[in-house]
Amino acid sequence: MQIHEIYLLSKWYTSNVQSKNPQSFLSQCSNGIKQHIHNKAAANEYITSCKAKMLNFLSNLDITTLTDNQRKCLTHLNLDSLLLEKAPEHFELLLSLANHDTNYVIVTLERYQILYSEASNSFSQCASSLQKIVEPELLAPIDVHEGKVLTRVTFHNDASINNIVEFNKWAKSWSFIARGFSMASGETPESFEIVNTDRGSFIIDLLVGAGAMKLFFEALKSSLTYQYLSLI
Repeated sequence: MQIHEIYLLSKWYTSNVQSKNPQSFLSQCSNGIKQHIHNKAAANEYITSCKAKMLNFLSNLDITTLTDNQRKCLTHLNLDSLLLEKAPEHFELLLSLANHDTNYVIVTLERYQILYSEASNSFSQCASSLQKIVEPELLAPIDVHEGKVLTRVTFHNDASINNIVEFNKWAKSWSFIARGFSMASGETPESFEIVNTDRGSFIIDLLVGAGAMKLFFEALKSSLTYQYLSLI
């Protein structure tokens, strides 16, 4: 995951989630249920109010700008079911259980408050500290030159590099794949520019001409590309 992705995710979270303080809705709901646990009508009022506020919050939350890496980060923080596509359905189901298992709902809402609070602390620190720690250009998205197309190739599983032997193996694989695309598109290998790499499940950002990129995606769908990648 690139530094600028983490930075943008931190800014997104503080602006779109933290500013709305969803844990306050959940706190009011859980406390209200506790206080009126023996008064079903009163407890249901808090549940209805909490559901309306949470669904309104989630419906106005723009998650379309989040990258796959940023989504993985939210999942790692156990926020996927609280913020992403399935969140409205998740809260609907949880709050519908209040009449059958009130204590479970209360405990779950309190746990969600902690998750939101922990994420708010982490992202607030990240958003404010990264500007001081790293150079400004690292916080900006990669510049794509006119006539070029930026794409990302991800190598999963054992793609991490820990020593020279692994580096040598991966270098040969990348060269083999790039040479195949170069030959097929009539482009030179220099047409494929590696502009960024992330350690871990190895990610490569490539800048290539638009024509070559079209062929690139067509080739990815073909069995020939599958044979190339299966060699890794």
